[in-house]
Amino acid sequence: MQAHLGGLALGLALALVGVLTFVTASQERLLQKWMGSTVDHGQFPAARRALRGQGMVLFLSAAATVLVSAGPSIGLAGDAAMALVAALVFIQAFLIWRLYGNRDPFVRQILGETASMAFWVGIAGLFLWAAAERFAGAGRLEALDLVVAGMAVHGATVMGICARRLRG
Repeated sequence: MQAHLGGLALGLALALVGVLTFVTASQERLLQKWMGSTVDHGQFPAARRALRGQGMVLFLSAAATVLVSAGPSIGLAGDAAMALVAALVFIQAFLIWRLYGNRDPFVRQILGETASMAFWVGIAGLFLWAAAERFAGAGRLEALDLVVAGMAVHGATVMGICARRLRG
């Protein structure tokens, strides 16, 4: 089976954004710019932990995406490969629950903004693709295509929101 190029590209992008997230969390100036000038400096440690946790989530997402996208083409298959993917997804889900299950209003605001925008952009994209399948003869999508598209929309939304915060 051939590697899924969209999944590989997404995995590399997730890894790059993970590095940028860690850099932002490590640099006081970038962290302050990201959080905004009206934020109390006492919230910096929590924001730094949240960003580092998000960086770890991004790395786990990158690893799982690359594994699913390229694994079959390099001979990974069967129960062991599935168990590895399941473990990565479980750890990622646990970290996300820990990150966003807290009561920090700043993190909840970012999460709500991101989820809302990504959902509506994703739904609009899927609807347009469905229309293209019906009317223009566009090809059918695989499940991995949908996952890659959904993660790409979410990632672009998060990066847009963060870039807006960094610009001030």
